[in-house]
Amino acid sequence: MKNLNINVVFASITALIIGVLVLPKNDSGKISVVGKCYKKVKKNKFALSITIKNVEQDSGSAIKKSLSTYGEVSSLLKSIQEQNKGLEIETTEYTTRDKYEWNSTKNSNEKVGVEGIIGVRVITSNPEILSSITFDLAQYKDVYTSNFENFVSQDVYNVERENCIAEAIKNAHVQAEKIATSNGQSVGEMIYADYNGENNYVGARYYMAKATLMDDMDEGASIAPASIFSGNENISVSVDVSFKLK
Repeated sequence: MKNLNINVVFASITALIIGVLVLPKNDSGKISVVGKCYKKVKKNKFALSITIKNVEQDSGSAIKKSLSTYGEVSSLLKSIQEQNKGLEIETTEYTTRDKYEWNSTKNSNEKVGVEGIIGVRVITSNPEILSSITFDLAQYKDVYTSNFENFVSQDVYNVERENCIAEAIKNAHVQAEKIATSNGQSVGEMIYADYNGENNYVGARYYMAKATLMDDMDEGASIAPASIFSGNENISVSVDVSFKLK
């Protein structure tokens, strides 16, 4: 039996180790990475829902009474709109429905009349206007404000999303270049991109003074509308990108 040459064995083992540690070049001719972008976008629009409700014995009387208040509210809003050109006003509801209340004696719901409902939504880029409107409407006992909204308008969102996609592709290129350089190669032109995006609404940070009925206010009392603060919307984008390798 022949003796093994120790030097040959050692050289073979060394070559094997080096072969494992040295990365082979990517022969597929391309590299694929995921580029990401995350940004906060300031919400630029504010909306407030205004509802007029009246309960009468029949639908005609109910809607007639609500329409009377609606006329006054509309005049008020239009006068504010004339001074604030960006203010949007839209009627969202115009209906009647049976009104029921729980009768604890009979242990059942009982119809108490017909409710006339008219809904209006006011949209603006200046939240202080909505706070002021809330106080102006406090004089009406049949008017209710609710559903304060703070959001990014569609046109702003579209621009910010496109910018984020571009940033994600740049991020992908940086990643691909680092990987390719470590392997003795370089990145060429982009040959594929698949975009995935999502938006995550962050709860609006705001506070609004609750409208106080004039009957409940001390005579001569002065209450300033509360400040309203804008929140942010998170935009997150990921792009699967493939580049040619050189």
